[in-house]
Amino acid sequence: MVITLEPHDSKASAAPSTALSKDQLRRLEKAGYELVGPHKHSAVKVCHWCKKAILNGGSCYKNKFYGISSEQCVQFTPALPFCTQKCVFCWRDPASYSPEWTGGMDDAGEVAQGAILAQLHNLNGFPGNTKVDMAAWKRSQSPKHVAISLAGEPCLYPQLPALIKEFHRMGLTTFLVSNGTRPEMIEQLEDEHALPTQMYLSLAAYDRFSHEKILLPQEPDTWKKYEESLELMAKTKGNTRTVLRMTLMKTLNMSDAAIDGFAKLIQMANPDYVEAKSYMHVGASYMILEKGEMPTQQQISEFSQKLAQETGYLVTDEHGPSAVTLLCRDERAQKERMLKKD
Repeated sequence: MVITLEPHDSKASAAPSTALSKDQLRRLEKAGYELVGPHKHSAVKVCHWCKKAILNGGSCYKNKFYGISSEQCVQFTPALPFCTQKCVFCWRDPASYSPEWTGGMDDAGEVAQGAILAQLHNLNGFPGNTKVDMAAWKRSQSPKHVAISLAGEPCLYPQLPALIKEFHRMGLTTFLVSNGTRPEMIEQLEDEHALPTQMYLSLAAYDRFSHEKILLPQEPDTWKKYEESLELMAKTKGNTRTVLRMTLMKTLNMSDAAIDGFAKLIQMANPDYVEAKSYMHVGASYMILEKGEMPTQQQISEFSQKLAQETGYLVTDEHGPSAVTLLCRDERAQKERMLKKD
């Protein structure tokens, strides 16, 4: 892939404004985030599974479920410091999250190209490792997929439609993960023919009460907005692939009542796929939840079987290292789950 950057006006005398403090930027960079763009609201971080794939250590569940090449996947966000929720299970640091955009904004084209260049920059040192699978590293130099899910709520980035279009113009497939609190952006994506290759809505709460308890919304009426997003997801059928991604915690959302509530929400959204995934006791969540909240793969599998009985979905696959099970809406979704290769 040949990446070309457009020239930018460098005449501005003032430094670009950013919503992040110098200390926050320092900590993010130390943690492996590469900030993209002058206003530093976008970032790339090479994920665990991308590294493992290059080191011949396996691939992530997106490879097993959908055929995504882990070494060619870019983990990215256009809204690093912005989110409408402070979920108890979030492994990022939600302390600095704002539900409103502050600071400046980078152009979508600049952000898209910068994200790919940042990924390639972060992979530069791998050939010096004797354990590297050089064929995999060479493939990593031609990214094929962008997971818009690293941190924050990407639907808060006003130029998201243009951003997704730019990634697609570059020949990349896209997965967009949203918490569903900005249904108007989902409508805009569809109206502007800018839906991602696969659209995710997070699913951790099964009713209004659990929504407030688990997701810790920073603004009013987010449950209502979430339900609107579920209804919009159902209407996008045929225009994009759709997924509800569940984050499951033993005592917070795996009861029989939770299964009943989740089943109703799944029926409302009618997604192609449901991913039932264990909460991971890492990052900032370490300070909020106990390690015992993590379900095992066996518990996730048992939960998925119960959910399948309630919804009619088909338990199709699982990825033990990630403690996640895939449910497909029907045999057609099951058959077509692998993304077509170029």
